[in-house]
Amino acid sequence: ANLTFVEYSAARLDALERSYIDADGFSICSVNYFAGAWFWFTIMTTVGYGNTAPTTEGGRAMIFTLGFFSILLFAGILANAGSVVTAIVDDGIDRAKLSSFNRPWASALFWGSMYYVWMVLIASYYQFWQEDRLEETIDYADSYWFAYISTTTVGLGDYYLEHGVIVGYDLLVWPLLFLFGFVLLSSFLTKIAEFLASFFPSDKPTFAESLADADVPLFPCLKRHHTARGSVIEDEVEEDGGDEEGAVTEE
Repeated sequence: ANLTFVEYSAARLDALERSYIDADGFSICSVNYFAGAWFWFTIMTTVGYGNTAPTTEGGRAMIFTLGFFSILLFAGILANAGSVVTAIVDDGIDRAKLSSFNRPWASALFWGSMYYVWMVLIASYYQFWQEDRLEETIDYADSYWFAYISTTTVGLGDYYLEHGVIVGYDLLVWPLLFLFGFVLLSSFLTKIAEFLASFFPSDKPTFAESLADADVPLFPCLKRHHTARGSVIEDEVEEDGGDEEGAVTEE
């Protein structure tokens, strides 16, 4: 059939568009909400493997704002979780009367060993996950490397979880593995700091203790309010006392 130039151009553009869609795979793509949740988890925990990143201004603005606040929220939760877990374990050690574990070097060794064992567990599960989802065999050294860059939130991006095969229960298993790894690492680093501090004993109060002892008001207006209120109370007491003395004298 004879086509006009306009019809020929339109048909050619349509063919190019179809070939692009077929080659790109866009026509068979579907939204994976589980992968989106996992992406946000890597943002919140600052792991950020880099295998997926926003390209639009709106996406980057969302990461810049909501991502920043979620990082702050997660940091606070992680700090409290680490303190709670450390306190529970230390209390259990005290109840078991294992005084040797209270030494700084022994405590640091204990938490370091726990962190190492947990990374071994993550590495083993990552090997299983890769074979089950992607039918790929990964070396144990590489899987342990994945556990290390994940729990330390380095996230270099050479190994990561492929978003296309993430399913619902992955959002339960992997976050639990990572979160407990974060807590163990936090406790280990805390004990390392205590071990190093034991070499430099000091009787000086900490910064927080110094602020508490200094009795410096954070809001000067409150100080003025309390000062003025105290003066009023003292004046009232003096006036009441004077009246009572006058009454006694008259009697």
